Amino acid sequence: MCKGSQAEVASATIMDINRRRFLEMTSVLAGTAFVAANAPWVSAMHDPAPIGRGANDRVRLGFIGVGNRGRTLLRNVKASSRHNNTEIVAVCDDYEPFYERAKTLTDNKVPAFRDWREMLDTVEMDGVIIGTPPNEHAGPTIAAFEKGIHVFVEKNMARHLPDVKAMYDKH
Repeated sequence: MCKGSQAEVASATIMDINRRRFLEMTSVLAGTAFVAANAPWVSAMHDPAPIGRGANDRVRLGFIGVGNRGRTLLRNVKASSRHNNTEIVAVCDDYEPFYERAKTLTDNKVPAFRDWREMLDTVEMDGVIIGTPPNEHAGPTIAAFEKGIHVFVEKNMARHLPDVKAMYDKH
C-alpha cells in the first residue's frame, strides 16, 4: 500500500470534506425548495412580509424531532424566518442531547418539550414539522391533524402500511 505525503493526504481530506459539504448543502436546498413549493401551510411564506405586516400574519411552526434532519430543517426555517414570514413557536425531542440542542438552536426563546402531546396541547401553531424516525411519525401526525394543524413529515411517511393508512384517513 502506497502512502502519500502529508500534503497529499491533507489535500484529499479537504477535497472530501468540500465534496461532502457541497452534496449536503445541495440536498438541503433541494429539500427546502420542495417544502416551500408543496406544503400547504407554506403558501403564506412565498412573499416576503411587507413592512407593517402583523404577527398574526406569520406562519407559526413547531418542530417534533430535532435529530440530524430535524436540526437541518430547524436551522433553515430559522435562517429564513424573517423573509418567509414564519415563526418557530415550539420544539420537542425526547432524546436529551437533541432536546438541549433544540433549546440552543432557538436561543432558549421558545418553549421546549420532551413530549409532543404536551407541545400540541399547549402551543398554538399553524404547522408542525416532524423529523422523528419513520416508526414514530403516525402518532404526532394524527394528533396534529385532529387539532387542525398542518403537517410536514420528514423522511418516509411511516414505517408500516397501517400507520400510513391511519395518517391518510385522518388527513
